[in-house]
Amino acid sequence: MSFDIFMQHFKDGRAAEAPRDAILELLRSSQHTEADRFGFYHVALADGLTVEFSAKGLESSGTFSGCAFQVRAFGDRLAEFVYQVACAGKMVIMPATRDAIAILVSAEMKQHLPDDLLANLTPVVIGSSAELKVLLATGFDGWRMYRDQVVR
Repeated sequence: MSFDIFMQHFKDGRAAEAPRDAILELLRSSQHTEADRFGFYHVALADGLTVEFSAKGLESSGTFSGCAFQVRAFGDRLAEFVYQVACAGKMVIMPATRDAIAILVSAEMKQHLPDDLLANLTPVVIGSSAELKVLLATGFDGWRMYRDQVVR
């Protein structure tokens, strides 16, 4: 069970190939396991948190247009890593939260969003990992309360 953060690269209203080299460079600069056969990495962050990073196709010639984080603990370093991946991949961040939002790391990204996404999610432009942390913290706290009820 995890709090999930989905990311997708869009161009001209459609999911599109993401710039994988920049994301690979970020991943390689962190402590991580090799991907399993499903494309899951375990990334160890400097503050001791570990996050599952799902990025099937990142290191292959297959299609790579999006990724996800399966979060079980939350902090500044996680927000920074998610923000860096979003910037590197020019990806929209879509957390599984009660607030239906699409988090954009630049205003220019809005022009590439699909109409159906715009009809269902409110675009929010951010300029830092600190802003991302504020947006994700409420969703993570809600997930944590739900998890704690389920496991009791």
